[in-house]
Amino acid sequence: MCKMEEQAYMTVEASLVLPTVIGGIIFILYLGIFLYNYCTINQTAYIAALRGSQIKNVSTDEIDNYVKKQIDELLFQNILAREEVKKEVSTSIGKVTVKMSTDVNIPFSDLLSAKIHIWEIKTEGYANRVNPIEIIRGVRKINGH
Repeated sequence: MCKMEEQAYMTVEASLVLPTVIGGIIFILYLGIFLYNYCTINQTAYIAALRGSQIKNVSTDEIDNYVKKQIDELLFQNILAREEVKKEVSTSIGKVTVKMSTDVNIPFSDLLSAKIHIWEIKTEGYANRVNPIEIIRGVRKINGH
């Protein structure tokens, strides 16, 4: 009789501990996917804005299109568990700004009755449009050269 009680004790303990351990592992995986996507989108927004800020003597529409193309190239095959990355590019005389957002979704969410969004990622990257030639000439004028 003592062996039956010990076996039942292990079954009850396993039924409580095992789901907790599996849930913790799944949470860590989701957190890893979220952090990877967050870092990738942040970096992409800044790099695309920087590349757009280095273009000279073209219209702002051409810069916006170039930056959107750069975003698509940088994100290709680099994002995990995403729906669609929404991107907004704005160019002014002195700055290129890129705003991006996306959702990290639960796998198999289509089996549930409603779509569940765990986390939403929003980021903004910008780069100042600077002409290095004009800056060097301005510094030389100030120094009297």
